[in-house]
Amino acid sequence: MSKIKHLFILVCLSVLYSATITAQNNTLSIPDTLIRKSQTLSLPIYMENTDDIVAMQFTLEFAEKIQIQKESVELSERANGHTITMRKVGKNNKYKLMIVSAQNTPFKGNKG
Repeated sequence: MSKIKHLFILVCLSVLYSATITAQNNTLSIPDTLIRKSQTLSLPIYMENTDDIVAMQFTLEFAEKIQIQKESVELSERANGHTITMRKVGKNNKYKLMIVSAQNTPFKGNKG
């Protein structure tokens, strides 16, 4: 009985170790930014990924006094035939962004 128990624990630890090694880490980040009244700002959104990313969707919410210029939204050089759509959600200053590749092509690189 003791050998079976030890074998079971060993198998569980091996599975846990393998899952830790293959864990994926995909993050979006926005740098801290200060903007003054009447100032125009281009706000970068960075992605760091270990997986191949072909599409994403996220929501951004801005202070009510900030005006968003949806027509100026653009993708970086990491885009690989991707398109971006930005839509206002509700009556507040909240926007949903969707980035997709019709050819199911992943973004170039893993950082930026």
